[in-house]
Amino acid sequence: MANANVRGNAVVIVNEKFGEESNLELRKGAKIDKDILISIIRGLGFKCINEKDSLNVSSTRWQHEGYMKENCDCLSCRVNTTTALNDGTDCFLFAISTHGREEKGSMELQFSDGKPVKLKSIVDVLNSDSLRGKKKILIVQACRSREDKAQANDPGITTAILEEQEMMEAERMNLFRSFVKERINTETVLAEQEVLSEATRLKVKGSATLVLVELLMDENVLTQIEQHNNLLKKFCQNNLKAQKYLLGGMEQLLGKFKATLMPKVKKIFYKLYCVDILEENVFIEWSETVESEFVSQSVAQEIHKKASPFIKWLKEAEEEGDSNGDDGDEVGNV
Repeated sequence: MANANVRGNAVVIVNEKFGEESNLELRKGAKIDKDILISIIRGLGFKCINEKDSLNVSSTRWQHEGYMKENCDCLSCRVNTTTALNDGTDCFLFAISTHGREEKGSMELQFSDGKPVKLKSIVDVLNSDSLRGKKKILIVQACRSREDKAQANDPGITTAILEEQEMMEAERMNLFRSFVKERINTETVLAEQEVLSEATRLKVKGSATLVLVELLMDENVLTQIEQHNNLLKKFCQNNLKAQKYLLGGMEQLLGKFKATLMPKVKKIFYKLYCVDILEENVFIEWSETVESEFVSQSVAQEIHKKASPFIKWLKEAEEEGDSNGDDGDEVGNV
């Protein structure tokens, strides 16, 4: 069964290059279109089943020729396999951006090997038994030149839709949140470098820690800090903004699990300090104002009250140069 967070599966095809014999021009900007299209589709809750091979798809990669081989890996067969009727999703999306032409009243789409595929054959796949009863979304971006007129190649454009870097940060954060959710649901071990690269690409590295706390932590936060220590360090080292947002995420977590986590505030903060995720100056600056953009005033006041022994210890340790210890006992009785 599909994960409840996945609305449906998708196939994305964006062709930039074509066979030399086709005389079709390079579609400049296709790579940008592909990255943005996949991110938007992911943000809408769809899982792209060919994300790693969605650029420059040949006609045979889309659909096999002749008799089907056992365990055929062409995209048409993968659609039939991945979107079985009992997979729990209710939609399927197919998006293609390429050169096109109209021949004898029939729309054809050019694939990267320079061979055309009739749009009708793609529609036939969408109408196959494996997708019966599902909503189908078909997105086609292609020109429609005719053979009896001058050839009108589509060179592609670099900014057909708003680039992610120009979106509001909240929109880019939502794209990052959807990305991390998908990885959590589909991978046994979270690929740390991949998560960091996606946050960097979306230009949300500084605020992404808020999402990481939201998705990776719960009442077992003390154990989870250790578990995700390396990932959090990748974001927080030499990045004060990421540290402050992580602290904001912790405030939200404490507010969400007040009954179990409020008594552990000083241990949680000490753990973050002890494993070198948050620097002491970030804690001290945080302690100087009770107002918070992440939680209500009452929750913020309670957190600050519970954290006051840790903050006091931190200031005294800074003054005395005493920062030894690794299990939180130093602050346990303050």
